[in-house]
Amino acid sequence: MSGSRRGARMLTYSLPHTRANVQQCAAWERAGCYVFARPLRYPPGWPRNADGRRPEEKGIDVAMALDIVRLADRGEYDVGIVCSADSDLAPAIEHILDSDTPALVEVAGWRSQHYRQRLSLKGRNLWCHWLGFDDYLRVRDETHYPVEQ
Repeated sequence: MSGSRRGARMLTYSLPHTRANVQQCAAWERAGCYVFARPLRYPPGWPRNADGRRPEEKGIDVAMALDIVRLADRGEYDVGIVCSADSDLAPAIEHILDSDTPALVEVAGWRSQHYRQRLSLKGRNLWCHWLGFDDYLRVRDETHYPVEQ
């Protein structure tokens, strides 16, 4: 990197509901990532509930939104790339785009022949880093995280 660019830092937001996921998050932290984990909220009777409801996370989008704004206001990133299509993050991104901070916010989204999804803001042109299956293959974590007995 040149000039005033700082080293890249990855913030990972995860749902550690299995021991294997906890081990994976620990490996990411050892590699230099900050992992913000929240437990899943399970519906009554899960996994045998008849209505088909699935576990859901609570608070990940709020934590990401706070970090998008807080870290930009502190000057802790030059460019933040939001890897989520969650529209709940739009107000945080709009805040950065409308503020005096020099930080930039971009998005990343998945696309294939049959699928294309990214976070967008009405009337705004956000740079998008489109990711495909080849990108997934390059970064997938094939580590076996055995569940200790």
